[in-house]
Amino acid sequence: TRNEKGTTKSKRMEARVKMPRIRYGRDTPGTQALRRGRWLWDGATYHVVFHTEMSEPIFLDPANAQIAVHSILLTVQIYAVTIHAFVVMPDHIHLLLTVAKGSELPRVIGQLKRAITADINRREGAKGKRWQAGYYEHHLRPDEPLKVTAAYIEANPVRAGLAETPEAYPFSSANPSVRAALRRNQNSASGYQPRRK
Repeated sequence: TRNEKGTTKSKRMEARVKMPRIRYGRDTPGTQALRRGRWLWDGATYHVVFHTEMSEPIFLDPANAQIAVHSILLTVQIYAVTIHAFVVMPDHIHLLLTVAKGSELPRVIGQLKRAITADINRREGAKGKRWQAGYYEHHLRPDEPLKVTAAYIEANPVRAGLAETPEAYPFSSANPSVRAALRRNQNSASGYQPRRK
């Protein structure tokens, strides 16, 4: 009935507000259509997660994990983004970043994935995909504390048994040397000032 349809539609709209949103990158089939309905805000902050192809733990190899860290550090110099926190896990990467006006999140994530793939394939003398298509994306609302999400991201290695403390994990923004490098790169990059909380 019309009332039932109206109730269903209302529930879907309510879920859309409360639930994290799933978005897809340029490397996903059918993205041209998906991007027409995409919610993207200039100056917005996102928690983004992307996984390796078949969840292969390619970043258990420290050399590959270091390639990923290096590519992430370069991202803040190439694009108008601010990276607040990140961690490279064995089969996926977490990023907490703010996108400046005029920047496209799918482009940033797509290029980062391509850069990591190219460097790992070059190192290993291999070819082929390294990532699952698309990525998970959650837009942080104004009432979501930035520090809480950053701490959650950086605590992933501890929860997974890879380190005793977030700071002890070498492939994370919690690591003092990585944090210092991230700050240097962001200070040298021109443009956007991050939101502060």
